[in-house]
Amino acid sequence: MEETLSKFLSSSYPIEKERDDLLKINEETAQYGLALKPQEAFELAQTHRAVLENCCRVEIGFDTVQKIIRAFSPSKYLYKKNYADVINEAVEAFYELKDESDDRISDDDLISRLADAFERYGGDMKGVIQSRKLMRLLKAKRFGRDYDVESIKPKKKDTADDSGKNDEDDNAGEEEQDE
Repeated sequence: MEETLSKFLSSSYPIEKERDDLLKINEETAQYGLALKPQEAFELAQTHRAVLENCCRVEIGFDTVQKIIRAFSPSKYLYKKNYADVINEAVEAFYELKDESDDRISDDDLISRLADAFERYGGDMKGVIQSRKLMRLLKAKRFGRDYDVESIKPKKKDTADDSGKNDEDDNAGEEEQDE
């Protein structure tokens, strides 16, 4: 099955086409002094395909990669030297986190949160991925809980749960540790 999926993906959207389409984004990212070299674009296309295959996902086109590039490009922590590596890491993180949330968070929301967290963590993608706030959000989405979008805290309940305390008390003190 995985071999069939790989053959389908590679035959329906050649990797060279994906590379060329990624290079077109350089026109947009030039305003930030960022551009993918042809080899970097090819490697990003390979990363995209490998992550899709590892997650057993099918995606037509590469809109997600474009959105990630657009969201991260304005970052003050991206430079010519680290640009391609950070985008590759962001693509990998995006799909891993989509799986963690069982796809209960929209692509745009997750990309936005990743880019915001990248800024908060001073350009450290590993810090972003290990963020307790992000993990709480993904866990909440996975189990269908409603979380405040800005603070990533549970929304206040009018009544206490079975244990006699509400969910907000469970997260007391964690806020300071995450930042």
